[in-house]
Amino acid sequence: MGAGASAPGAFERLPDPVDESTAMALLGKCFDRADWETITQGTGKVAKDTFITTITVRNHAPSLRAWLEFWRIDELLETLESLDVMSPTDIALLEEKEVHKIGLKTVQKLHWQKALAHGKYLESIHFDKPPSPLYLWLETWRLERLQKGLFDLGCDVKEDLIDLTEADAALLNMKLLEERRWKQATSQLLKVIRNYDFNDNTRCSTPCLKTWLEPLKLEELDEPLKMLGVVELSDLSDMDDRELA
Repeated sequence: MGAGASAPGAFERLPDPVDESTAMALLGKCFDRADWETITQGTGKVAKDTFITTITVRNHAPSLRAWLEFWRIDELLETLESLDVMSPTDIALLEEKEVHKIGLKTVQKLHWQKALAHGKYLESIHFDKPPSPLYLWLETWRLERLQKGLFDLGCDVKEDLIDLTEADAALLNMKLLEERRWKQATSQLLKVIRNYDFNDNTRCSTPCLKTWLEPLKLEELDEPLKMLGVVELSDLSDMDDRELA
């Protein structure tokens, strides 16, 4: 974004309503005209709260796919994942030759530059935590048995769960205690979403080794680590450089 966005108190000092020139000065390369036309409805200005909320939601994308959708380059998801891109800030780490291999088209190049600028902005404000995957959230609530059923319903990230109806949830065939945990978990999830903090795991637990490796795309190390006697995450601290090699 523009240099002004990362300055302390930048959003509090915005005028109300926010006009286009002010928005452009604040967002810099991240200014997106399509978004601007949507939130202003063609009036050329928007309420300060609405403008700030739009930026906040984009900064807290629940998944890499959702973030790419914001910048209208979600068709690159599989390609980027094959390059080990797991979070928005990772794209700034790609070498020029890797970006060239993606084969960006003319319009994609424009969107890519905006996404790249936003990724660098997120890194500058130290917001570089990868989104919490659905299966980690399910494991936290001891609901991992529901994973396949949820994927079959089209749930890719935990935020998708709030779109499920009671009829959808009934298809999961939850047991009595699972149903109780489900109601508690989804209720808390809704509170988290309303606070626009999609990466906040207020109810947190240490994941098992396999679940920890999966979002890092290191699941092939599961078996080798177990052969070395690594059962829990804390066991990794006992390994020396020779074992890692």
